[in-house]
Amino acid sequence: MLIRSFAAFLRNSPDADAALIIAGDGQQLIELKQLVKTLNIDDKVVLTGFLDNPYPLYKTCDIFVSTSSSEGISNALLEAMYLGSVPVSTPSGGIEEIILDGENGFLVPFADEKKLAAVIGKLYHNPQHRKAVGSAAHITVTQLFSIPRMDKELLEFLTEMTLNRQRS
Repeated sequence: MLIRSFAAFLRNSPDADAALIIAGDGQQLIELKQLVKTLNIDDKVVLTGFLDNPYPLYKTCDIFVSTSSSEGISNALLEAMYLGSVPVSTPSGGIEEIILDGENGFLVPFADEKKLAAVIGKLYHNPQHRKAVGSAAHITVTQLFSIPRMDKELLEFLTEMTLNRQRS
């Protein structure tokens, strides 16, 4: 989905100075390489394979895309948001509880390649909006998943459990 959407974006913006970097390894790597070649975008796509430390890569990316059909809340997506990348995701798992479409990221229905290409184009052609959404993504992750907040919520939960146990 992502590769085909990126190819559509390039067709609509042939002069775009953009690249798609896909990190990871798996059974589909050979198939993905062939798709990139078939779409004639091998000069714009990098398949890194497995990375021990993806954070330097995340830091350089303006957009982080997750096109899973079913997944919990992706740690990789949260980490990219923390580093200021704009999250673009299918609404799998609990991601709709984190991403407010158009405010701190974008939600794209699974298999909707046209919409994904349009979102990529919108973000590419409007860098100020892209930076604002990336900043909002960073704030969201910081507020929802900071150590102080998690400490507070854990303490509240344990206190409530203790009180409930004492009452029984």
